[in-house]
Amino acid sequence: MCWRRAFSHWGGCFLVLITRADGLVDTAQAAELCHVGESTIRAWVCRGFLAKAGKDERGRSLFDPVALAKAEYRTRKRARRTFASIAA
Repeated sequence: MCWRRAFSHWGGCFLVLITRADGLVDTAQAAELCHVGESTIRAWVCRGFLAKAGKDERGRSLFDPVALAKAEYRTRKRARRTFASIAA
């Protein structure tokens, strides 16, 4: 089963295909949702902004999209990300 999950903001909406039935995303999908690099997602975990929701069958980290959106929001001002730079 495949779902489309969107992050919305006042400038528009981002669509990423979530292929897992439990609704979790891997590091690459998380980076795509937040328009940051995969290393940024791993840094958020290391710094305590984001918690892992589990691991897949290959041992890769999985994240809850809601927790991911909260982590992106908490780090946005410090990283000088804005809606305009994300939407570009």
